[in-house]
Amino acid sequence: MSKFDAYKWIKNYKSQLNEAVRKPRSWDSQFAMNAIEAYERGEFDPDDDKSLAAWEKKYNGGRTPNPPFETYDIIHWALTRGKKPDGSKMTYKESVNEAEEGMDLQSLVTDYIEETKSVLDHLQDLEQQVAGGIDRYAEETGDYRLEQTRNQTARYIQSAERNLDALLKMLERAKKFNV
Repeated sequence: MSKFDAYKWIKNYKSQLNEAVRKPRSWDSQFAMNAIEAYERGEFDPDDDKSLAAWEKKYNGGRTPNPPFETYDIIHWALTRGKKPDGSKMTYKESVNEAEEGMDLQSLVTDYIEETKSVLDHLQDLEQQVAGGIDRYAEETGDYRLEQTRNQTARYIQSAERNLDALLKMLERAKKFNV
């Protein structure tokens, strides 16, 4: 049985977390520019799976792409940054920042509450996943010294949950008093 390498595990874990904030692999491609331009023309809605799949199929000459294109990731990345791969600004009027500017504070706070609740749910799932992984590894290897690592992990995640709960309460107060 192999020895548990905490540094390798942490490195892999951080890599998985950072995967969510990395630009799509095909960001600097002609496909990305075509996808963004099609989105700006209103040819598809990235949040509608059927619309997105139909556009990808049309773009791919009538065949469903295998492996699937990164169209959703490209559009999301572009909207978040407000820029295209060539550095020019998005011309579609609802990039994320512009959409927030047009929203009233009440609806923004409501959106923030929903996002915070979503993060809390994911954090609880993460705690179960990490603690379960450490427990399984301890049982497989017979190395029960990892109990301290498991407890420490649980404490860190629970601390983050408490902070997010406080943020959620603050946002709910702000919504209640029409900040």
